[in-house]
Amino acid sequence: MKYSGDESYRYNLELGFNYYINTFFTDDGKSKYYNNSLYPIDIHSPAQLIVTLFRLGLRKNYKTLAEKVLNGQ
Repeated sequence: MKYSGDESYRYNLELGFNYYINTFFTDDGKSKYYNNSLYPIDIHSPAQLIVTLFRLGLRKNYKTLAEKVLNGQ
């Protein structure tokens, strides 16, 4: 979308992001490897949050969640 200007998939992107952000993190900031299980614990799960927020330009919007996840709180 950024380079082509094609916004036809924006809804799908937002739908997927909302599912991800509301499903893959516990209230206390633990990141899940699967949508229905905290285990296995894997460093890629919290790292993916940072990559996703950066790529979508949403770091400021989800700063509190990112801090919880990275601080393990």
